[in-house]
Amino acid sequence: MSRQKKKKFNKNNKNTNFEKEQIQPSQSSVSDVIELNENLKPIDSFRTFVFAFIGPMLISMAFVICAMLFVSVVLNMEYQSISETLAFKIITSSITAISFFVIFIFYVKKYKISAFKAVKINKHISVINVFICLAIGVVAVFGVSPFVNLIDLGLAKLGFKFESLPFEINSVSTYIYAIITMALLPAIAEELIFRGLIFNGLNSKYKPVVSVGLSALFFMLIHGSIQQTFYQLLMGVVFAIVVLKTNNLIYSMIIHFVSNFSVVSIEYHLFKSQTTSLMIGSGAMQYIWPVIILIVGVGLIALLLYSIKGNAKNLNTENVIQKEEVEETKNEENNNEELEVVKNNEVEEKQNFNIKNLNYLEKTFFLVGVIFCSIMWVFNTISHFM
Repeated sequence: MSRQKKKKFNKNNKNTNFEKEQIQPSQSSVSDVIELNENLKPIDSFRTFVFAFIGPMLISMAFVICAMLFVSVVLNMEYQSISETLAFKIITSSITAISFFVIFIFYVKKYKISAFKAVKINKHISVINVFICLAIGVVAVFGVSPFVNLIDLGLAKLGFKFESLPFEINSVSTYIYAIITMALLPAIAEELIFRGLIFNGLNSKYKPVVSVGLSALFFMLIHGSIQQTFYQLLMGVVFAIVVLKTNNLIYSMIIHFVSNFSVVSIEYHLFKSQTTSLMIGSGAMQYIWPVIILIVGVGLIALLLYSIKGNAKNLNTENVIQKEEVEETKNEENNNEELEVVKNNEVEEKQNFNIKNLNYLEKTFFLVGVIFCSIMWVFNTISHFM
């Protein structure tokens, strides 16, 4: 073979080897692929609850300290003059929601969780279910608010001092700001934390009644006041049931937003009409009507929740397809070893909650979250009577 032919042959070999290297991924690149967890566990719920309790407080403190230093050192102004501005109040009213977003992003990155699949954010949306969720949000506010006002009336007679809104909703612009900071952001952020991570983590092991009840209790405690106990507990149950039935977090976000939006709109209406409350009737009827409306409202919510059940089955198409693919592979391969693995990986029967059955880490996060959050709830409640 001549030298020219040898050179051509070597060049062709180099080109083919280079193409093979491009086509075939290296072993290091394959090993670098990170598998994300699609299933949450109770430890995720308890850990997230602690983070949701501590995170907003730490971020709020850090923000206030930085703002005080910036105002006093850089701007050479008094902190109080800045803290009374609308811009500052809008930012502070958004800190809790922003904190929840930070916690969610940190958690899914830290523990390698599939953000959409694990928290059940499903792209398949039923128009009927959307309208049902809109109705639930409206009924929840207008059916429960009169009873909540009745509770507030009783607390006021006992000397309870109510907190005002972060800023007055006295114009169209402040109304829009309130919709964003008090309705939209909390609806998304709180659902990602309390139904996305906490409820789905609990529901992976415990029975639905336990998962719904515990997630609603955590949701109520985190709001930290007796004034918001009844409504937050009720809505925590409603949100969790919707996620349980639809397997989709977007629906609970819709209800949450509509509920918050309705409350903001009521506050704006009260300012424009120069009224202070929506109490119905007078004399004895102002105590009877709220109870009647509450019974009717809860009944309508239960009916709407029941009606959403039939439409939820169509939303699990991805899971059905995955199950069909698994069954096809089983029939094709007919491998006894794989069948045994599938049997061993079958979902265990869900349990009742018993703190004695928790491992050390689960028990620690659960007790820390519940105890400290309960103490803060009691402290906040007592401080409002002083």
